[in-house]
Amino acid sequence: IEQTWESNGIQFTQLDTLPLARVYWIKSPEPPDIEVVAFAIEEKQPFGLGLIASGIYVNIGTLQQEGILDDFAAMVANIQAITKNPENVEPPLK
Repeated sequence: IEQTWESNGIQFTQLDTLPLARVYWIKSPEPPDIEVVAFAIEEKQPFGLGLIASGIYVNIGTLQQEGILDDFAAMVANIQAITKNPENVEPPLK
């Protein structure tokens, strides 16, 4: 993912490293928003979680001061795969 971002000229900063995840700050190509994304592995399942900040929250320092980044990291750290249940889909999978 990092190599793809670099080759596409996307600016990013790694904010946090968790046991099975990384959290990044991506400078959005559409100002003035910023995006915080996380990629995690849980029970061999890949997950992506994103947060788009705008308005008074376009400052990474504000996100940190308000505890939003801590909350985001907590969500990433606690992400869980659910048990596959083909009947829990409409229409049921074969």
